[in-house]
Amino acid sequence: MLKKKTQQIIKAFGVWMLSLILCLGAAVPAYAAVTENTKGSIRITGAEPNVIVQPYQLMTVNIEEGTPKDPAYSWVEPQMKDWVHANYPQYDDTNEFNNTVSASDLKAFYSKLAADIKNPAKEVSALPAVQSATVDENGVCELTNLPMGNYLLLMSRGFKVYQPTVVNLIPAWDEDEEDWGLAPVEIDGEDLKGEEPSIEKTVNDGKDKDDAAIGDVIPYEIKATIPTYPEGATNKIYNISDTLSEGLTFNPGSLKAFLNDVELTAGDDYVIASGSELGNKTFKLVFNYDKLKARKGGEWEDSDRIRVTYTATLNDKAKVTTGNENEAHLEYSNNPYGDGTNDKEPGTKPKVYTYGIIVNKKTDSETPEFLPGAEFELKKGNDKFYFIKESDGKYRVAKSGDTGATTTLKVGEDGDPKGKLEIRGLDLGTYTLTETKAPGGYNKLREPYTLILRDEVDDSGDNPEPGMDGTLETTQTDKGTANGGNYEVTVLNKKGFELPVTGGRGTIMFTVGGILLIALAGAVLVISRRRNSESEA
Repeated sequence: MLKKKTQQIIKAFGVWMLSLILCLGAAVPAYAAVTENTKGSIRITGAEPNVIVQPYQLMTVNIEEGTPKDPAYSWVEPQMKDWVHANYPQYDDTNEFNNTVSASDLKAFYSKLAADIKNPAKEVSALPAVQSATVDENGVCELTNLPMGNYLLLMSRGFKVYQPTVVNLIPAWDEDEEDWGLAPVEIDGEDLKGEEPSIEKTVNDGKDKDDAAIGDVIPYEIKATIPTYPEGATNKIYNISDTLSEGLTFNPGSLKAFLNDVELTAGDDYVIASGSELGNKTFKLVFNYDKLKARKGGEWEDSDRIRVTYTATLNDKAKVTTGNENEAHLEYSNNPYGDGTNDKEPGTKPKVYTYGIIVNKKTDSETPEFLPGAEFELKKGNDKFYFIKESDGKYRVAKSGDTGATTTLKVGEDGDPKGKLEIRGLDLGTYTLTETKAPGGYNKLREPYTLILRDEVDDSGDNPEPGMDGTLETTQTDKGTANGGNYEVTVLNKKGFELPVTGGRGTIMFTVGGILLIALAGAVLVISRRRNSESEA
């Protein structure tokens, strides 16, 4: 009868498999005969390294002369016994707990217990962890020399958010030996109920790379999964932040947050951090986890995501070649019942690239000297670009709100910039560079230069491929070469109103000689005609 009762107890513990893992020693065949002082072990393999595992004993096993007594279990005194009596008096009798508790009640029971154990204001927090162990680099954790009983495992300090795990280290009847024995409990780390939140960020409709000109408004989207914190968890941090590089200006009015496709309310569903809470981040959204969960009726689905959208403007500090990126972060609690957070970054950081054109003004490609005085205009299709002069011979694309913008690009006048023109802040595409004024004494170019800025995009020129890296391709060997994110071209001018002159003094002598021969031939012709006339007379 007692053997049957114990088996009923084991069966009762096996009811709840929804959110807590229940591991029975009977799963391993190697038994050792038991006494009231028998100790056992729990071995976890394949777990997340560096996770801290703390076993709390909830029940002891009542055994006498190698045979279970009735009741087979007792609440650990005084902490567990007092806590059960104060919160669940109907379960003062462990037999009642094992035989009548439902799966949903069992889940609520262990969730509340886990929260109260970690709450210093609760008396049950005096219940000590039997030991504390850390999962090693191979994913193994050994909990040894444990008294027989029922244990609650609490895990923290990992990338995953773990639910409480229930383990039974209890005797089982060995049919072959016809005796009660205790086997070590083996737990596969994959069976521990834990989830690792993730975050991803894209630019301009799902891309991880894009190109833009200074002044362009760039849309971004952040998507993050939502951890399932245990019922009764006291640390339910869930924050999303972003830090923009100096080449990007955040547009605060564009910031929105969604639960899937439902827009959330600032000040209610989340708070926009400021001051010391914001730190050096561009923005930070502090979400109300309980309100988000209430929007889903108290239960998360695997497909649920928090989405954050906003725009940024590429500004005058944008970098050519290296790209302009920003860093999104997901901050969440990795210890639902105490202190501790983890910070998650996307696998890729979207980059926005911008490009430039460098013009070298010379009289011919062999002459090292550069020509000052030339002026240009730049167009993309029919659109004429406006620029801000940064220094002698250096310009950037003007953005909205800039004053003093001009369409005239003047090459440098003196020193190192002399005869050079640097333009930055352009996106990819085909440009027309037209000389509007030639250097003094030189002819103006008859035709504009057509320059193609290309950085491994597809044939449409719109959708970036993975190869985009901020380095231009040399697509026109007769119009210069790519140099990182700049396209460098040498523009030549010829002097005006000068016909080519060949030869020297010898040429002049030949010319004079020719004129004299023509004159002599004319004189001979005149004399010949006179003689003919006299003869006829």
